[in-house]
Amino acid sequence: MLSRAAKTLGVASATSLTFFSLLVGSASAASTNLGSLSGIKFNDLNKNGVRDLLEVGLPGWEIQLLNFEGHVIKTTTTNLSGYYQFTNLSPGPYVVREVMKPGWKQTLPTFQKNLQLGQVLGPWDYDDPDTEWPSIAPDASGNFQSPVNITQTPSINLGQYLSINYSGQQADFIKNTGLNFDLEYHPGNANFINVSGERFDLQQFHFHYESEHAINNVLSDMELHFVNRHANGGLSVLGLLIEEGNTNTALAPLFDAIANQLTANNGQIPANVPFTQQLNLASLFPSNLKGWFYNGSLTTPPATEGVNWFVFETPIQMSAAQIDIFQDYLASINLTHNNRPLQDLNGRQFNEHNHEETINGGSISGLNFGNALDLGLLGLKQFNYNVAVNDNEISDLDFGNTAVATPEPLTILGTAVAIGFGARFKQRLGKKKA
Repeated sequence: MLSRAAKTLGVASATSLTFFSLLVGSASAASTNLGSLSGIKFNDLNKNGVRDLLEVGLPGWEIQLLNFEGHVIKTTTTNLSGYYQFTNLSPGPYVVREVMKPGWKQTLPTFQKNLQLGQVLGPWDYDDPDTEWPSIAPDASGNFQSPVNITQTPSINLGQYLSINYSGQQADFIKNTGLNFDLEYHPGNANFINVSGERFDLQQFHFHYESEHAINNVLSDMELHFVNRHANGGLSVLGLLIEEGNTNTALAPLFDAIANQLTANNGQIPANVPFTQQLNLASLFPSNLKGWFYNGSLTTPPATEGVNWFVFETPIQMSAAQIDIFQDYLASINLTHNNRPLQDLNGRQFNEHNHEETINGGSISGLNFGNALDLGLLGLKQFNYNVAVNDNEISDLDFGNTAVATPEPLTILGTAVAIGFGARFKQRLGKKKA
């Protein structure tokens, strides 16, 4: 079935270039508009995403610089200390990406768990031109905004980073914001997601008509956003595209409640409507969790950047009647739509962790990359002997080894130590009785 919203879309261009750093860095004044980007690539031995004492730089790794079109315009190689630098950069947005080697896992940059929301300086409306948003929300002038058009990138299994634990319990009330309605959940509720080992608690979910994200230049009929917050303030948003089809039984109690409120209040909805019914939220998500992640922003003021976005490939369905209820709600607040125009990618890559920065003169440093050896990625497994000693000599606890391709001397050293330990262990057992 063709989506009622299916159409080819243009992308809203950013209207100004302002300095906005998504990651920790430092800036220094410069007498010209040319700038630089730099950082260190290090061996993250404890895999904590922080360069600790004794974690040395990794030399000989390729680092790429992408421009606003996503094209690689410069490459460099880390020096003996793991340091890299790109200089003489004109003002604009850039993406710094590392080229991974087999057997290594990236630990920095990663999903963000810290975020401080920006300001909203006055009222706003979806009929306001997107170019006027920065005057209302200064963060909206950034170059790494949401929503975006997802194209030319295969989906992946998001389950390798994300687990969803939504019981649907502890809903609190429906909040009519005057631009949308949210289903709010009690603080500390039992609904949360886990993003690479970090917990984000569900705050609320809401809808947009038409969809905000596009897939290959095509909008869906609607989009559902689950907003999850980390204890440190970071936000992770799950986006489900919605197409017209069968009645959505999981969401039916909510839309029935909205329809009843519109009928009971002459086409209006109060600011707050109690709603404590349990919804089967987990059933809304596809079993394969295929989709895309990227680093973006809130799609409403304050439009703060640094939001972890997960957009799922498989759409859910809602009936025409359910979509009509949402349109009736929009009419009650004098809107025909509540989706923000698509924003420029400005070099961002889907399903990758990169550094995304805007240069406007000066230098930005501290754009580090952390990597750790991962034996699982090398295809290596650990095998042990489990034995019980009872007055008998046990020998021939041999370790067989097959040559494997190893990317770094450190791995070869570790394998050699393991082999040597195995031989000494056998020799000692041959001399000693329990």
